[in-house]
Amino acid sequence: LSTVAHEIGHGVVRSLIGGEGIDAKYIAGAINEGIADIYGLAAEYFVTGQFDWTLTEEVYDPPITCERNIASPHVGCIT
Repeated sequence: LSTVAHEIGHGVVRSLIGGEGIDAKYIAGAINEGIADIYGLAAEYFVTGQFDWTLTEEVYDPPITCERNIASPHVGCIT
């Protein structure tokens, strides 16, 4: 759920700025990713009522131990 909502967030950002105008690098790319992350986590909270600061955990089967952790983005993996 959070991954799909994250990608929809990218679509919303692109539609608001007029197409493919966001460069995936530098500050504009970071803002785009941040907004998409917020969409993903907000959707997950809205549906499940739980908030765990992670994205992509539901994509892999079997579950992986390395997922995006929004609380500590520099870490990269949750063990």
